[in-house]
Amino acid sequence: MKRVYAVLFSFLVSTFPLAGCMEKLPGYVDTYDIEIVFVDWQPNQSQERAIRQAAELWQGNILEGIEPSYLSWTQEDIDSDSIFFGCQPIDQEVDDLIIWITLDENISSLAMGKMCSYSDDYQTNSGSIRIHPDTLLSNESSFRNTIAHEIGHSLIFSPRFWNIDYD
Repeated sequence: MKRVYAVLFSFLVSTFPLAGCMEKLPGYVDTYDIEIVFVDWQPNQSQERAIRQAAELWQGNILEGIEPSYLSWTQEDIDSDSIFFGCQPIDQEVDDLIIWITLDENISSLAMGKMCSYSDDYQTNSGSIRIHPDTLLSNESSFRNTIAHEIGHSLIFSPRFWNIDYD
């Protein structure tokens, strides 16, 4: 019987962290997560890698996550307010930030990033990036830097306050 209790206790101890209890322990840090959603296109492997690296650059420099937000707006909501241009309908919980990325041949720059919505504490919880198709012709490093720059705009940063050269 003692062996059964020992096995059960060992099982409990090994599964305790897996049950989501880690976030309640001292020293736990909720990392920042940027969810990328491609709208009406799929990048090739090199482009997707560059986009993910750009997101990881920001994720690695934002020290902790923010409170999850439940976002809900329809296409009608988006069409009724010009601030939503480039944003997408949504009805889901967002952990930190969701960014919709789409191609747009009607923009005059390489790409455009903007905030779609923010939480009660004024932290961005959704954004959009529109990329001119010609930007996809850039080499991977240049494309990554462009996307990192636009993610900064979707987070409401300006080049006046941050530098893509990892300063």
